[in-house]
Amino acid sequence: MEYRQLGKTNLTVSAIGFGSRPIDGTSYGETNDRWSKVAISRAFGGGGTFIDTADRFGNGLSETLVGAITNCRADIIIATKGGYNFYDDPAAPRHDFSAAYLRHAANESRRRLKEDILDIYLLDEPPADVLRDGAVFDALDALQADGIIRFGGVAAASLEAAQAAIDSGRIAVLEITFNLLAREAARLRLLDAAQRANVGVIVKEPLSNGALTGKYHGDETFSPGDIRREMADFSVRAAAARQFAFLVQPNRTPAQAAIQFAMSHPAVSVVVPGCKTHQQATENFATVACPPLSAAEMARIRQIPTE
Repeated sequence: MEYRQLGKTNLTVSAIGFGSRPIDGTSYGETNDRWSKVAISRAFGGGGTFIDTADRFGNGLSETLVGAITNCRADIIIATKGGYNFYDDPAAPRHDFSAAYLRHAANESRRRLKEDILDIYLLDEPPADVLRDGAVFDALDALQADGIIRFGGVAAASLEAAQAAIDSGRIAVLEITFNLLAREAARLRLLDAAQRANVGVIVKEPLSNGALTGKYHGDETFSPGDIRREMADFSVRAAAARQFAFLVQPNRTPAQAAIQFAMSHPAVSVVVPGCKTHQQATENFATVACPPLSAAEMARIRQIPTE
């Protein structure tokens, strides 16, 4: 495994981490908690030392499963998120970035994760105007001052919000989407800006919700409880992913090639592909043993239009 510095923090993380949304039982269909724990353990066996989660993943289930496995591992770095209030109405979470709510949510995350202090606490998809207002950063600073979190940051749902987070000068970590299908010029400029600001970058969705795994053809029908059922563009992405078939080799799967690409930008500290099964975890973490993308392959990638 390769290990990288997480921006301006004092944390060192594995270049590939465990994305825990698929084990929440509500995002990618039904799950089995026992096998979810096996998947997490398999990530450790592959050299992983970083886990990405959020309190709203399964309304706390993802954090609970992570906490059950990582409690005895002092070397594991966990990033979790807060800002969606699912406590009042679990069926209809709503944004709440008030200082009082974030403190409550962070403390609940500590309880589920069995951690005295949260390594990384990210604001979960705040709008750009909320970030420009700045009050949410005061809330993060207070949590840090009180020993509830080590470092704060933003998990951005848009490039506008990500840029606002960087422009604030008040974050240590930024989580954004970056993959073979989401690599437009504006996104690359944002990554460059994060690197200049020494902000640690966590890349989510390196497999584009599975579209880049080579397992889908664009005509799939997903079961209730799978977020891809509501994604109008998933079939388009799955079809577009076929353009990258040239990256596949006998010792490099489509998913591994996609993870390698997401790891390739110098601003990126850690890539967190979602893992639902121990087989997926094994494949994802074995990426480090695959032949790296060549200069010719990278040049060919750049010639393919983005979404």
